[in-house]
Amino acid sequence: MPLLHTDVDYEAFANHGRKFKDSNGIIVNTFSEAESHAVSALLARDDIPPIFNVGPLIDHKGKSLSGSDAVKRDEILKWLDDQPEKSVVFLCFGSGGGFDEAQLKEIAIGLERSGHRFLWSVRLKPSKGKLQASFFDNYGEILPQGFLERTKNIGMLCGWAPQVEILAHKAVGAFVSHCGWNSTLEALWYAVPIITWPLYGEQHMNAFQLVKDLGLAVELTLDFRRDCPTDFVKAEVITKAVKTMMEQGGELRNKAKETSEMAKKAVMEGGSSYVAFGNLIDQWLGCKP
Repeated sequence: MPLLHTDVDYEAFANHGRKFKDSNGIIVNTFSEAESHAVSALLARDDIPPIFNVGPLIDHKGKSLSGSDAVKRDEILKWLDDQPEKSVVFLCFGSGGGFDEAQLKEIAIGLERSGHRFLWSVRLKPSKGKLQASFFDNYGEILPQGFLERTKNIGMLCGWAPQVEILAHKAVGAFVSHCGWNSTLEALWYAVPIITWPLYGEQHMNAFQLVKDLGLAVELTLDFRRDCPTDFVKAEVITKAVKTMMEQGGELRNKAKETSEMAKKAVMEGGSSYVAFGNLIDQWLGCKP
C-alpha cells in the first residue's frame, strides 16, 4: 500500500503530484459525474492548472488475438453464452494481482460455498523482483482436493482473460476486482457492480470510493484499516460478499446501471467529457489561454 505510508514509493508519488502544478493542464481519465466531489474541489481552486476530465477512455476492442489466446477467448465466451443472465461472478485482479497457494485455496472454498457460478482468472503471486503474476495450468495440484470435479458445472478457471469482453457479456452479474482504475471504469461502463479486493497502490482509495461514496460495490476487504490484522481473506468472508451481491444486490445493480448511462452520456456530443475534450483541443490550438 505505497500510497498510504511514508516510504520511498509514497515520496516518489508525492513528487509526481508536485510536478503537476508546473504543467499547462491535467488530463484525467474519469468523468465528472462519477467523482463530483473531487472535481468540484479541484475546479474551485485557482492555484492549479486546468483539469480536463475526458473519460472514461476504454479499449473496447482489445488487442488482436491469434493462436492459443484466441482459442481460449472463444472457450470463455462460449461458456458464458451458456450461462443465465447476470448469474456469473467474474474474478480478475490485474497483471500484478496474484495470490499464494493458501489464499487461492481459500478463494476456491469461498466460491464453492457460495453456490454461485464463477469465472476465475487464477494467478500465482509474483515472485520476488517481478511485477506480473504468473499463470499456471495445474489447478488440481494447488486448489482443494475435488474442487474441480465438484464445481465443473458452475465454474470455469482460466489464466489470461479478455476482461472487457467478459464484463460486456450479459451473463456476468458481479466483478471481484482489485479496483485498479482501468478495471473500475470498464465495470462502470458495462454496469457490472463490484466486489472490492484492493491489493496495492491507489486501489484501496478506489475501493473506498466505490463502496462508501458511490454506493456501487460490496466490500470484501478494505484492508488498509488499522483494525485489519492480516492481508489474508478467509473463505467465509468471500462467501458472504458473493452471496450478498448476487442475492441482495438489486439496489447496487440499479445504481451501476445509472452510472453506466451517465458514463456513456459524458462522452456523447454535449456531454461533460465531450466538452472537456473540446476545451483541451482549444488549449492545444492556442485558442484559449
